[in-house]
Amino acid sequence: MRYGEEEWSFFLNAYYPLAAIRRESPKSDFGYLGVDELSQLSPESATPDYTLLTREQLEERLTPQVMARLDAAEVKQARYWQPQTVEDLIFNNWD
Repeated sequence: MRYGEEEWSFFLNAYYPLAAIRRESPKSDFGYLGVDELSQLSPESATPDYTLLTREQLEERLTPQVMARLDAAEVKQARYWQPQTVEDLIFNNWD
């Protein structure tokens, strides 16, 4: 999607209402939008059915507390694929 002169990608989790927005344009910093950038978006761009995750949340390292919230099938996949961050866990290409 184009937003002004920038290209943005939207990521949705296949099973949970989790989403993220990533800036792809070479004219700006690459990567997921952070807390400040998401707060500057207009209200009509909000996705009420999804939780928009920030760059800061996605870059978090996986902890035992995060892993404890997964069901048995998710834990099995995580052990096999060994994701390192919340981003790796939520927006993966494992299958």
